[in-house]
Amino acid sequence: RSQLLGMGGATMPAASMAETAEMLESLDSLPPKQMLPAPKPSGLISAGRTVGIAAGGKSRLADLSDDQRADLLVSIARSRNRPAADLLLVDELARNAAFIAKLKAAKTPADEMVVVREAAIALTHKGLIAQGSGWWSNVADRLSEVYDRVDSAPANALTKLVMEARGKINDLATGFIGDVFAYLQEKDQRPGAIRGRVLEAIRKARNAAPVDEPLIVVTHSMGGQIIYDLVTSFLEAENLRIDFWVATASQVGFFEEMKAFINSDPSIASPNRVPSPSAKVLGWWWNVWDPNDIISYTAKPIFDKVLDDEAFEGGAALAQAHSTYLKRPSFYRKLAEKIQTAKALNYNRI
Repeated sequence: RSQLLGMGGATMPAASMAETAEMLESLDSLPPKQMLPAPKPSGLISAGRTVGIAAGGKSRLADLSDDQRADLLVSIARSRNRPAADLLLVDELARNAAFIAKLKAAKTPADEMVVVREAAIALTHKGLIAQGSGWWSNVADRLSEVYDRVDSAPANALTKLVMEARGKINDLATGFIGDVFAYLQEKDQRPGAIRGRVLEAIRKARNAAPVDEPLIVVTHSMGGQIIYDLVTSFLEAENLRIDFWVATASQVGFFEEMKAFINSDPSIASPNRVPSPSAKVLGWWWNVWDPNDIISYTAKPIFDKVLDDEAFEGGAALAQAHSTYLKRPSFYRKLAEKIQTAKALNYNRI
């Protein structure tokens, strides 16, 4: 179940603007002969101009939420191959009250770009970002181009993305299917080469930390299936426990529907639900999926008790959605909130 794609500043999610920023480098490299004409409006996709967020039909940085603004600016910084330290500074700037106040006081989008440039110069002069970091000099220009594409020519960019998507989707699908086959070949091995490597990493992490320190695991895609097999078939014997597990873009629910796990019980079928992992080995399970990610799945309808199962709108196009979770600052803020909640409940330790 996916949201219909609306075009223009008023209806395009701000997270999609972040995706646009990340795609600009590859889009700009297309030769002129590949620039396709905008499609005619259809019943599902409006290819025409819509009313923007601000007066005059223009998107405004000030109108975004703190998380959306941070996602967008960090995406631009990442496209310039900036190190993690710079990304953190950009994230902090996007949420700075004084910076936001100046954005809101700006009368036009062009004035907002001036505010962004001034903020960049201020960070450089304070020594927070090294002198000579020329990437800041064109951040406002890049941001302005993002908004221009969103407001003025979305259908053109959309067409190019759709035409390029087939190859990327093929790469995604074939890589994923290959991973699945490789993993299923080890189903009857205990624990097997793949699970064995992850189990050893968990064992080393536990042994290297204080006894009371929580063990937190973040997985992506097939990593979720590996952890689920370990949790349900190996950790108890190893006297190991994962206090908090976030499974992003995983297929745990899908694999269980196929009865592909080591401990899957073929006798349990819908509408009956599969027992969730014991609190002895797993304290908190947050399953995260993106409606635009065609190989990520919900787990809530499959298992009898999933503490957290929810969508995360990464704002990415179809071919990129599977890898967007771990690129958004807003995801990490959400993760921090979840961990704090679990911590307050002592990670459901028994």
